[in-house]
Amino acid sequence: MEAIPVVLILMLVVVVFLSRREDNTDITKIKEKAHKYLNEAAELITVTHDRIIVKGIEYRKEQARKALTGSKEGDPVILIPEPDNKFDPKAVKVCVNGVHVGYIPRYMSREIADNITGLKRSVISGVLEFTTIPSLYIQVVYEKEKGLSEEATEFLLKNSKYL
Repeated sequence: MEAIPVVLILMLVVVVFLSRREDNTDITKIKEKAHKYLNEAAELITVTHDRIIVKGIEYRKEQARKALTGSKEGDPVILIPEPDNKFDPKAVKVCVNGVHVGYIPRYMSREIADNITGLKRSVISGVLEFTTIPSLYIQVVYEKEKGLSEEATEFLLKNSKYL
């Protein structure tokens, strides 16, 4: 008689345990959805920044004027990350015709530096020479990973124990 309550308690524990166990098909679906989100995040997108004004030309005005003489819209510019720059480790210098003429503005330098390996094109988009210090505008085009959407991030965090 005393064994019956123990058996009933054990059966109750098993029923509760089994009801709380995740179904393998649910876990498989979670893993498939997570894989889909991660693949989408790795897709490449093209980013274009038009008319970025090059900063610091006033410190190189003579070299810049010479380098920009005869330059026109569509001419290439070279972008070179400068991680040892004492003012900004994400600085990106801008060179025209082999001459360092200035820098990508600080508000954009991190993004450009972080995506320099995906650089597709960097060209002059405008030159203003009617003042004592020329102004240079450039266009930068690069590819980068799309990244996780807010929805995907929430899903992955919520279901991380299954991944």
